[in-house]
Amino acid sequence: MQIKSEVLQNQKLNYKFHLIKLKAKKEGFNFKPGQFVTLKVTNSIFRCYSIFSSPDTLPIWEVFVDITPGGPGTTYLKKLKRGDIIETSFPTGIFVHQKDGSKNIILAGTGCGIAPLLPILEKASEDKKNKNIILLWGLRFKKDIVLKDSLKKLAMKYTKFHYNIILSQPEEKWSGNTGHVQKYIIGSLQGVSPKETSLYLTGSGDFIKETLKDLQKRKISPAHIYLEKYY
Repeated sequence: MQIKSEVLQNQKLNYKFHLIKLKAKKEGFNFKPGQFVTLKVTNSIFRCYSIFSSPDTLPIWEVFVDITPGGPGTTYLKKLKRGDIIETSFPTGIFVHQKDGSKNIILAGTGCGIAPLLPILEKASEDKKNKNIILLWGLRFKKDIVLKDSLKKLAMKYTKFHYNIILSQPEEKWSGNTGHVQKYIIGSLQGVSPKETSLYLTGSGDFIKETLKDLQKRKISPAHIYLEKYY
């Protein structure tokens, strides 16, 4: 491990998600929106986590994590407190914003898969060639929803950005969108040119596999589909 960072805050957003704010203690820690770090949990256990924040905030950076799996990595992160020091690799990864000539950007993820998507959408929003940027975030329950204020601020800041939260197992009082994210990805492609559209997908292997099947029917170029599989 080459980078040490100090924990500034470990914020419990709900029963499921934590937002951890850190400060890199070494110069040269830089990254492209969408990249990840490898975290040292023990001398023999390492886990990868996407960076949730923008490079503009450095040396402050953040990770957004689902702590419910209860494995070594999530348990370690859940217990972190202010002043603790963590060790990570330098950021790496190829799941980043691509200037591929697309005018329409669709970012879709499930659970903590939203982590690399928000930095990417901020970067994509700076590109004047992009006309439409849509974020589709799939969760299970209404109680899983967090980051509402952050998403609203981004929608106000970037007029071409829109977002949609989809619940797969909603309670009766939920009046928003329901079902699986794949359906809404296909819906978002209606009326746009496949040749001018890029998709960024994050989440489980099953989610990505099923989505790719649907996209093949829409003749989206594989060269314009970017993937980050979480498990």
